[in-house]
Amino acid sequence: MQVLQRSIIRILNQLRTLNSTSKLLIGSMLVILAMALLLVSVYTAKPSMVALPIPNTGEARTRTIAYLETANIQFRESGNDVLVPAEQRYTILANLTDNQLIEPDQIDFDSLLQDDSPFRSREENRKRYLVAKMNVLARTISQMRGVDEATVVIDQPVRSTPIGQPNLTPSASVSVKTAGSEMNQTTVDAIARLVAGSHAGLQIHRVQVIDARTGRAFSARNESDLSATKYMDIKLAAEKHVTNTLQDYLSYIPNVRVAVNAQVDTAHEESRRNTFSDAIVAPVSEKSETYNARNMRTASEPGVRSNAGVSIADSGGGSSEVSRESSAAQMRSKIPSDITHRVDHKGYPLKINATVSVPRSYFVGVYRAEQNDPAAEPDEPTLQTLIASESERIRIDVAPLIETDAIEGAMPGVVQVSMYHDFALASLIDGPGGAGGASAGSAGLIADAGGSGAIVRYVSLGGLALLSVGMMVLLVRKATVREELPTIEELVGLPPSLKNEDSDLVGEAGETSLPMEGMELDEQALQRQQMLKQINDLTLEAPEQSASLLKRWMKNTE
Repeated sequence: MQVLQRSIIRILNQLRTLNSTSKLLIGSMLVILAMALLLVSVYTAKPSMVALPIPNTGEARTRTIAYLETANIQFRESGNDVLVPAEQRYTILANLTDNQLIEPDQIDFDSLLQDDSPFRSREENRKRYLVAKMNVLARTISQMRGVDEATVVIDQPVRSTPIGQPNLTPSASVSVKTAGSEMNQTTVDAIARLVAGSHAGLQIHRVQVIDARTGRAFSARNESDLSATKYMDIKLAAEKHVTNTLQDYLSYIPNVRVAVNAQVDTAHEESRRNTFSDAIVAPVSEKSETYNARNMRTASEPGVRSNAGVSIADSGGGSSEVSRESSAAQMRSKIPSDITHRVDHKGYPLKINATVSVPRSYFVGVYRAEQNDPAAEPDEPTLQTLIASESERIRIDVAPLIETDAIEGAMPGVVQVSMYHDFALASLIDGPGGAGGASAGSAGLIADAGGSGAIVRYVSLGGLALLSVGMMVLLVRKATVREELPTIEELVGLPPSLKNEDSDLVGEAGETSLPMEGMELDEQALQRQQMLKQINDLTLEAPEQSASLLKRWMKNTE
């Protein structure tokens, strides 16, 4: 520690002896070195763009790209991958799952197994994969709206259970720390479906969500419980779609206002139809059996032989024959049928009503265009007539956009077009600081605010670069300044010449201090001073050695 301290003191002493130019050069080199290290840490610590673990093709990819474009998030397509900023990866996944743009089981966890090793056991790999999955789920849930922190615990029983023990199904629990407010049921449903869809065999009703702030336990709702919220979701989606369509069509009218009310059908309908034809009788199996028996007797062989014990009845010839046939058939009747199973999930609007409010300035503008006079002002009867005709034209144009005739049981909607006074809007639009400029400025501020987080590091690096360049400029400027050297007379010590040439004075002697009194030093005094100086230097540079020498000298003098 003392060696390091002495080195630092020596370096500081050497720096004090340098001039300002050298100090500025060393400072510039240190700033450039710090900037280079910061650049290396920023661009090599982690990749700036990473791939989203979503399907490479299909509707999930299309909806993801549409969401990124709508949210103004920077992304890049590289082959089949969608690359996003690494720091926003889990936030984007959470928003996609929260907004139901992708299903939870569509998240790819293959990246978690990139560091897999063939030298690990199967059970160890299974545990590593399960822990990695829980960590990814926890980070994804923590990025949801209204959630600060989340912890996921999944219990996956061993599949090969011993004989006699019950086969357990997996379960999970999620501890959520909300951002101040109590957790709502919609967030609970999203979290439960995310965890259940990410783990094979895990059912939604076996996922428990715990609010860490209040200590309450929540469970996800089933399909029957979601019927009420399903109606509102479909209704809002239909109204949003029709509103956007009407606003795009009526965009030629400044400050037009559109309101839509949709009545949707969310009843789940399931029907089954069986159609029968004439009965058909056909043999199923047949069995046939035939039995024949025949016995023929012939005469005795010729020759002389004893006939003792021979029956007279048996000695003559005779024959017998038996024949039997049987058959059986099994018949089965069948009635042909045609079964049709139809499932209709509904979810389409039955009736759509729309209200369109047009500002008064639009009708005045139409009147001026018809009169070809930018300053013309219509009277009240003329204006009312123009409003009626123009409103009817708008109603006829809008009516086909809300038709639901193709849906069974639908009813035609109503389109209402009216006029509203826009005096305040007109004054803002006509002025130099109108609403258009304000909205544009607000949009610019919002865009700047949204992108400020991504350019902080570039601004800091740019500041360091400008600082280093400025210090280099000061260094060069300092180095190019020519120092004034003393003249020969000043080096020799000649007195300055007088301005008055007629004077007999050679020069003027300036006021000086009194001369020092001379002291005569002998050789021994000089030797003692030199020894004292060496002892002081040795004490400052090596105090331990000085102490050792002093101790040895004291022992010798004793």
